[in-house]
This record gives sequence, C-alpha cells and structure tokens, in this order.
Amino acid sequence: MRKSLLTLFVLPLLTPAALAWSPTLDEATAQKVIDTAFQRPVADAKPTYQTVNLAVENGAFKTPGAVTQFVGPETCLSNWQAEPGNSAAGSRIQSVTASGQADSVYWQAVNAKKAWLNLKASDVLTEQARAARMADNLLRVDVKVSGAATEETRRAYQAGLKSGETMLSPVRQSYVADWKQGADGLWSGTVVYYFDATPAEGQTNLQFDPSGPVSLHFMNEQRECGYSVPLNLGSFI
Repeated sequence: MRKSLLTLFVLPLLTPAALAWSPTLDEATAQKVIDTAFQRPVADAKPTYQTVNLAVENGAFKTPGAVTQFVGPETCLSNWQAEPGNSAAGSRIQSVTASGQADSVYWQAVNAKKAWLNLKASDVLTEQARAARMADNLLRVDVKVSGAATEETRRAYQAGLKSGETMLSPVRQSYVADWKQGADGLWSGTVVYYFDATPAEGQTNLQFDPSGPVSLHFMNEQRECGYSVPLNLGSFI
C-alpha cells in the first residue's frame, strides 16, 4: 500500500460467469450466496471472503508464505517473528481479509434468517439495495492490527493493492467499530481499505484480475518496513 501508480495491467473485461470475486453482483451469484446463508444445498459453493492469518507461533508465522517484505532492513521479518508483541516496532498486522459485494449479501441473508424473513436475489439487486452497499468494482480489504500507541495512530498507515506492475491506492478507507485499548495501554482494531477495479479513464480493461493473485502492501506508522500479503481473488466470490 505504498508506491506510485504504475503501468495499467492489461486485462479484458470478463463476464460474471468467468469470475471468482464478483466486482458486480449478478442474479445467479446473489442467489447462490443467499442459499448458502440459508443453508440450502448449493452446488460449487464458495466462500465470500479470504482471510490471511499473520499470527506468530513458536518464532514463525502460523501460515507459511503469508507475508513477505518489499522494503526496509533485512531484519524486519525476523524481528517480527522473534518478538511479535514488541510495541517498539509499531503496529503489527494480525490478519488481512478481502471481500466484495457478495459478502455484504451473505450477511444480509444471515440477518434475514435470524429475523424469520425470506430473501431473494431480486431483493438485493434493486437500485435501492445496490445503493446501500459498496459500489460496483470495489474490493474491500480489512486489516486488523495491534500495538498502536494511540487510536489516532491508525491514520498514519499506508496501504496499496499490487497486481502485476500496477499499484493502486485505496479510493476510500474507514474503521471498524472494534478499536479498543488493552491493559498494556496499546490499541488494536481494524482499518478498512477499498480498492477500485474500474477501468481507468479511456481504458476498457479492469485494473486488476478478479480471479487472479494480488497483494496487499502495508507500511505502519514508523515506515521502517514494508510488507506484502498475497491474496487470491479466485478463492472467494
């Protein structure tokens, strides 16, 4: 999450049937998500998000290959693994979660089920329903962090999404209402970044592949180390 915009990655616009992550929710995908939430039988059901766990256990990341380093001293990763709770290094990423419109519909369906209501694809594809969730072509990335000195520290983080040689800055960021101060005085919580796959002006190609690999680049408030977390958009819808 921290470089200038580079050459646009050339990718033809794909039809919804060819996608994994769904930049724009279609009726078939919406119904599949709703059926999954209602626990109906669904052929080829897929999750609506991907989470990469960056927890450290016994001096190593629990998920091999979950994070690499793209800038900073060679000791960045080794120090993180040796002392994951060392607040002197600044905020640490705990997990990264990618999702899209399908995940919003999933939770809408879960809530409908809890309320003893039905929900159909046509209900979530109305103009009013579309306006109530994230816009078409937006990818949501939640970054859960710990070890922040203050709640305001979160404003100093830098994030970007890299696909091939393209580096995209987030078009928007927000915060989950989970920020809290621990007994050690440090803060933890989740920052949400939104990345737009919409073709650049004058282009007809999406700016990153909805079914391919991308990576979240992240730098904390100290800007000493830059980390890259790989994401597979083909692993969820």
